[in-house]
Amino acid sequence: MAKFGINGRIPFVTLLRKLPILTAVLVIASCGDPRTHRVVVAYPEQWSEGDNRNCFLSAAGPGGAIYPAPKRPDLPQLDCDRFVKGELIHKTPEDHVFVMDVEFSGDYLLSGETGWTCRKSQNSLKCRR
Repeated sequence: MAKFGINGRIPFVTLLRKLPILTAVLVIASCGDPRTHRVVVAYPEQWSEGDNRNCFLSAAGPGGAIYPAPKRPDLPQLDCDRFVKGELIHKTPEDHVFVMDVEFSGDYLLSGETGWTCRKSQNSLKCRR
């Protein structure tokens, strides 16, 4: 039970003590919520429905995850076509690079490159960390 101070208000010190608890509750509540983001996706030639792939998300702009650079440099890049026949650097054909809305579950960070596990389902992608 909160202790009320002068004028029936909760003292500032009491609020500061509860701040870590409130922050933890907010973080836990938001972790599981999937969010949809529009990204440029390098899509592999063969990806069966229901299969998972390792994908790599990077920020928009030159030097992103997709090679060659996509025609939409204003969008983040999700490379799901990185490892082909053992090649580390793979040139994804332009007809396999799409702009699409992808559902991300986890920390959607655009600083550096982050790894995701993505699943193809019907005409959508769902990625988790």
